[in-house]
Amino acid sequence: MTVNQNDEDLYAWAHLSSAEIITGQYSGVVTSAGATHYTNGTNLPSSDAFKTIIFALFSMKGNNYMYENITGLRIRVTSLDASGLPWEAGASSDSLNAKEAQAVDMKIDDGSADTGLLITYTHGNCTTAAYPAESADYNLNSTSRDCIMEWYLNKL
Repeated sequence: MTVNQNDEDLYAWAHLSSAEIITGQYSGVVTSAGATHYTNGTNLPSSDAFKTIIFALFSMKGNNYMYENITGLRIRVTSLDASGLPWEAGASSDSLNAKEAQAVDMKIDDGSADTGLLITYTHGNCTTAAYPAESADYNLNSTSRDCIMEWYLNKL
């Protein structure tokens, strides 16, 4: 999916930074016409600790990748894929590995990949079952950097 226009998910980061709720300055606009609209550190925040990790804000109803019965406003924590999109970034090698993802999960949620407000899934080896499985655990034997984490701000 290539998005060629400014979108509410980008405006949200610009508004949060302008209101000084988050640090950094984010444009809220597409970097260049006709290009994929996500640009790490320019129009959406990136991680201080992991420079390839981005935070994408969005809401989706219906097919929600691995956990199709969960909807709500969420922040996706992952890397951008080869097309510059956060949708299938777990297929890349720039995201978190299972041990790192579980450590984050244990600090802010319940430590389980498939329950709580922080849900983790994969298109690779991060969890014991890949998308679109109904449930999975962290695959702690894997060193692949293919975790896709979603932190639900409201879970419906």
